[in-house]
Amino acid sequence: ELGTITADLEYRTRLANELGVDVFVSIHHNSGSSSARGTETYYTDYTLNGRQSQTLARLVQQRLVNTTGLLNRGVKNYDYYVTRNTDAPAILIELAFLSNSEEGKLAMDPVFQQEEAEAIVSALEDFFQGTAK
Repeated sequence: ELGTITADLEYRTRLANELGVDVFVSIHHNSGSSSARGTETYYTDYTLNGRQSQTLARLVQQRLVNTTGLLNRGVKNYDYYVTRNTDAPAILIELAFLSNSEEGKLAMDPVFQQEEAEAIVSALEDFFQGTAK
């Protein structure tokens, strides 16, 4: 099982690198204790684009918190496979906790999903406008 997961993560990052993507955004819904809640965004600082990844993570986190009203669990530097091995600026977003009954319902709500998506798109627009200067 673990080998399959690693192979899948390797495929994702290799594909992104071969395609020369501008950014890599991995989107998830979190799980933990039933009382856990909020959203957090991860990046890996020691990579070639670590500083840009951190900037993107901060923009996404700010937009998500402001748009959705979810608890701000922060921007975190962590060594995830996809953020570590993607050449482009890369982030991993954990939106809402499926293990929390209230946030789990939100995560399944198409209106809430649209809000999340629009927040991420707005942050990407901010990021590209900032790096284009």
